[in-house]
Amino acid sequence: MIEARGLTVRRGARRVLDEVSFTWPGATLALVGANGSGKSTLLRALIGAIEHERGAVTIDGCSLDGDRAALQRRCALVPEEPSYPGHLTVCELVELCAGLRRAGVPTDARSSETLSVIGGQRYETLSLGQRKRAHLLFARVEEPPWWLLDEPSDGLDQRARESLYAELDARGQGALIATHDPALIERCAGVLRVRDGKLERER
Repeated sequence: MIEARGLTVRRGARRVLDEVSFTWPGATLALVGANGSGKSTLLRALIGAIEHERGAVTIDGCSLDGDRAALQRRCALVPEEPSYPGHLTVCELVELCAGLRRAGVPTDARSSETLSVIGGQRYETLSLGQRKRAHLLFARVEEPPWWLLDEPSDGLDQRARESLYAELDARGQGALIATHDPALIERCAGVLRVRDGKLERER
């Protein structure tokens, strides 16, 4: 369960998020809206990657203000353009993610098609589509209940998109996805529109 109550984030004089409140029980949820509407800000604010001016967030009973470390362990945030050490290979980054979580690499991650295809390549040599696939692999390694994904299908060819759709369909729950992709939106159980820092329920 993700719960936000009166979440407000200000950038200068502008409220990027303005008293945002919603409750979501676990099925896959799409965040839609124009560029600059606040979708990415909301994903980051939910786990404290950016600070909020006021309001409260609780994820699976963990409070952002009271149990931030525990809340963050419940989530894997995959930004639209994350930054990883470019000289490391995908395999090395998988091991790094597992080490940071103090956990072993899950069997399904070790045997994944992504790892078999690009595991030996340095991150800095990957194409945009390959990086997107690697980012989802890193999220899977961390084994959190929640994925917070920012435009995960952007830059993917159709085959890679279908692979992403299949992975999310198999997961079935625990994903909050900021996206413009109509096929991905259609797969989500619910849709929230972010407009000028406020939320409107569409489905």
